[in-house]
Amino acid sequence: MKFPLYIALRYLYTKSNNNTIHIVTLIAAIGVAIGTMALFLVLSAFSGLKEFSVDIMSYSDPDIRVVPSKGKIMFFDENQKNTLSQINGVAYFASVLEERAYFKHRNNEVIAYLRGVDSNYIKVVPIEKNLLHGTWVTRKYPSLVLGNELSNKLELSIYNNNSAIEVFIPKKGTKYISSISNSYRKMSYAFQGIYSISQDIDSKYIYANIDAVSSIMGLKKDEISHIEVKVKQGFDVFEIKEKIKSVLGSDYDVKTKKELNSTFYKMLNTENLISYFVFTLILIVAMFNVVGAIIMIIINKKEHILTLYQMGLRLDDLKKIFILHGFLLSLLGLVIGLILGIALVILQEEYGFINISYNLPYPIDLNILNVLIVVLTMVILGFLASLLASSKVSFSLMKK
Repeated sequence: MKFPLYIALRYLYTKSNNNTIHIVTLIAAIGVAIGTMALFLVLSAFSGLKEFSVDIMSYSDPDIRVVPSKGKIMFFDENQKNTLSQINGVAYFASVLEERAYFKHRNNEVIAYLRGVDSNYIKVVPIEKNLLHGTWVTRKYPSLVLGNELSNKLELSIYNNNSAIEVFIPKKGTKYISSISNSYRKMSYAFQGIYSISQDIDSKYIYANIDAVSSIMGLKKDEISHIEVKVKQGFDVFEIKEKIKSVLGSDYDVKTKKELNSTFYKMLNTENLISYFVFTLILIVAMFNVVGAIIMIIINKKEHILTLYQMGLRLDDLKKIFILHGFLLSLLGLVIGLILGIALVILQEEYGFINISYNLPYPIDLNILNVLIVVLTMVILGFLASLLASSKVSFSLMKK
C-alpha cells in the first residue's frame, strides 16, 4: 500500500505536462469543495433553525402538559396538587384556564385565546422575559398581557394603557345567539403589558389572571383547562411524564413539549432529510468531475502505468494508485469545503450578516454531528467515484 500511496501523492501534487488535465483536476477539487461547503451550510442552517424553534417553544410551552382526556375542563383540587408536588423531578406546576374569546378596544376587534394563568406560571414558562412593555398579570385587578401582533391590531400602547379592553366569552351551553347580553359573558380588563415571542404566538394568546378568567367563564375555583409542569434539571422528561400518568390516572393525557409540537418536528426533520438528499445529489454530480479527471490522468499516464506493470506491479496495485489518487482529491475538496463552511458558520454566529428580519439574524449552529455527516458522505462518495474511475486500468490499456 505504501508504494501505490506514494505514486498517488506524486500524481496529486506534481503538475502535469498536459495543462488541460491540470485544469480539469482543479475544477474537480473546486466542485467537491463547493458541494461540501453547501451541504455543511444547509445542515448547519437546519440545526440552527431547530435550536431557534426549541428556544421559542421554551417561552410558550412547558416541559409537560396535562390535559383532560375528555372535554375541555378538568378538576384540579388540593389533593391532586399535593400528589403532583410530591413527584420527585417536578420543579413547579401551574394551572391554566383557556378559552377562545372576542376582544374589543374602541373600534378595534380581534378573536384570540384568553389564557388565564396562576402565579406559578412564569416559573414553568418564563414568558415574562419576553415582555416589551408593562408588567406581568396581577391578581389585584383584571388585566391583560397581549402579544405584540394583537396589541397592534387593537391599537394599544403604553401611552393609552388607561383604556379598557372589553372581553366577550360565549356562555356555556349556548347553541343559538339571540343577543349579545344573553349569549355572551362580558368583562372589562385593564391593559397590563405587551410580550413578543414569535408572530404565530403573538397573534394567538392573551394572558390574564386565572381568577379573572374563571369569573368571566362562570367556573368553579378548581376547574381548569390544563396543567403546565416544569421538570427539574437533570431529570428525564419522559420518566417524569410516566410518573405523572401513573399518579393522576387515565382521566388525563400527559404530553411532553416534543409531543405537543410533534407535527412541527416531523416537518423540520423531513425538510432536513430532503435537503440532505438534494445536496448529496449535487455532490454526486460534482464527483463525476473527479471520475473524469482520474480517467484523463489514467490515459495521460498510460506509459507510466505500463512501465510500473513491467517492473512487477500487479494490476490491483495499479488500480489502488488511482483509487487513492481520487480519494485524496476528494479529501482535499472535503477539507477546503469544510474549512470554508465552518468559517462562514462562525461568522454568521458572531456577526449575523444574513438576517431573517431587520434585527433577527438567521439562526445557524456549528454542530459536530453535521461535520461527521458531511465527512462520512464525502468519504463514501469519494471512494465510489475513485473505484469507478480505476476500473479503466485494465490489461487492454497495457496492450494499446
